[in-house]
Amino acid sequence: MLYAHVFTGRDLEKEGLIPEEVKATRVFGHLMFVTPDGDLSAMNRLADLVDEGSFRLPLEVEVVGSGLEGIGPGLERLREGVSGTKLVVAL
Repeated sequence: MLYAHVFTGRDLEKEGLIPEEVKATRVFGHLMFVTPDGDLSAMNRLADLVDEGSFRLPLEVEVVGSGLEGIGPGLERLREGVSGTKLVVAL
């Protein structure tokens, strides 16, 4: 089993928060977008892969609005009850 987490400065292994049988690895946030040698990573291509249908998001996505004005309708949708759907406010 492998567990990866974005580095925050905490040592989760030393804190005993990761079981011994799980191999943990730290991921630095900037590496999600640019590799150490300066090339673009797969994260930069994720939107393209979704658009071209090569990658399917695990949840349905519902855009509930845009900008700050979209937050209210999004919260209202949450109050109504949402299951298996990621609510998004576009910027």
